[in-house]
Amino acid sequence: MTTVTRSYKAELVWRIRDALEEELRTNIEESDPSRPTLIAVGKYTDEIKGIILTVHSNHPLGFENGRVDAVGEGSPRTYNDRPYTLPSESIGGTQWDSILGTVQVRSLMRYTPSDAVEVIDMVKTRIAVVINDHAGIIPFVDPYGFQVWNLRTSNRYGYASGGDDTSVDTHWCDWIARVSRTRERD
Repeated sequence: MTTVTRSYKAELVWRIRDALEEELRTNIEESDPSRPTLIAVGKYTDEIKGIILTVHSNHPLGFENGRVDAVGEGSPRTYNDRPYTLPSESIGGTQWDSILGTVQVRSLMRYTPSDAVEVIDMVKTRIAVVINDHAGIIPFVDPYGFQVWNLRTSNRYGYASGGDDTSVDTHWCDWIARVSRTRERD
């Protein structure tokens, strides 16, 4: 497993951003209308032209009441949801965390809303493939022993918010990463 120098949240968003850059910009012809103009980490505050992707380790709007489900998370959310009993030696020995992040897709395009639907859907599909399948994003361990070992898109993926029509719009491509850290006390 690769050891990195940044904290796990920072490392993960930069790895996702770099994978998106490779697959959605470098490996796509400039003439492709679904090729993003820019891919960044964190909040983008400049002018929107074309398609802008931003990767966030925390959803800027917050996850709404259970929108992220156990299927996407990859494991039950509470101890009582588990269909199994943990061995006593593991209780208190490991910390578990879920990172509930997103890739925001913002667009300002010169297309009719019906044509823009196809373009935005292609972008969202490519993002899902990168997050779910791209080699090199996970697994890794940060300097504090946190291991990022699972990364998936959420079950309710690629929903829209804001915008008057599809050509001027915002979409959210939510993802969930699973993290663990073995605790050691002297």
